[in-house]
Amino acid sequence: MLRTSERISERKVSLKYLLATMQAGICCKLVGLHSYGTDAGFAFTALGFGIANGLFSLLASTAWLKLFGRTNLGAIAGFNMAWIVAGSTIGPFLFSAGESVKGSYGRVIYGSLLIPGVVLAAAFFAEQPAGRIVPVVEQEELLTTR
Repeated sequence: MLRTSERISERKVSLKYLLATMQAGICCKLVGLHSYGTDAGFAFTALGFGIANGLFSLLASTAWLKLFGRTNLGAIAGFNMAWIVAGSTIGPFLFSAGESVKGSYGRVIYGSLLIPGVVLAAAFFAEQPAGRIVPVVEQEELLTTR
């Protein structure tokens, strides 16, 4: 069922709108995280995590294949994973440093809003790159042959 919904959304919705929605979800969860002890904070955090994490898996499974084809897919996905790991190691350090210096996570949370905010704004100006775009039919063949 998930694979079918991924295929349908990939065909019907441009990658830039999926990226923008994912970044809006990240912003939503960071705003919710700032007021996490309240009902609204819990709701924003849960909603943001659901949107961002759901679209992350969709974008991670289809975007690299669609934009770059399968020739260098392993290297590109590996480079992407390296950035994810680097971010997951830097994040806790920044949060602990912010809490130690300022006594709260607020400034780090608002500072963390910069990256998804900039990517959200930039996503609306993004266009499909010139060059080889893998047709949807080839994507389906690659996904079903695994």
